[in-house]
Amino acid sequence: MKHKVCKSSISVILFLAGTCMLALALSPSIASAAVFNYDKKPAFSVTYPNDWSDNPDNAKQYNLLFSAKADAGIPVINVQVRDIPAGATIADAGKLFKKLILDPEQSQDCQIISDKQTTLKDGTKANETILKYKWNQWLPLQAVVIAVFKDKKWIRVDIHQSANDDPSWDILRTLKFK
Repeated sequence: MKHKVCKSSISVILFLAGTCMLALALSPSIASAAVFNYDKKPAFSVTYPNDWSDNPDNAKQYNLLFSAKADAGIPVINVQVRDIPAGATIADAGKLFKKLILDPEQSQDCQIISDKQTTLKDGTKANETILKYKWNQWLPLQAVVIAVFKDKKWIRVDIHQSANDDPSWDILRTLKFK
């Protein structure tokens, strides 16, 4: 007994196969990953794409624990641990990043687009902020930031990317405390 396969069935199958392949290729959770581990108190890890390369010059210039970037130069991920400024709360994290770090680095005022509190998968309270700015006063970028106040330390992981890209929350939300 022969089965007839109509052209529309083949088209649907090909479309679904293509969609699955595209989803697999673009999915950061499935793609190979690298991990940055911080073993001092408060110990944590952050997972980022395996094809991003270490960016030691950036880490040294900005006093970061770690920095990595995509081959194109952006996105860039940065990890920093600092003392919590006196009197600050987690709700202040976005404004602190803007005032103490991003504004001075860019020699200009940047804009906070979104600033809200959240909870990480491990139950840790955090702050998520999106800031828009112009790098070197001409290239529109956004800083997507997740920050935690823990053990008297301000732990910050930020990604600097094109202002037109969807924020890279999938990477930042891999921040996990041990």
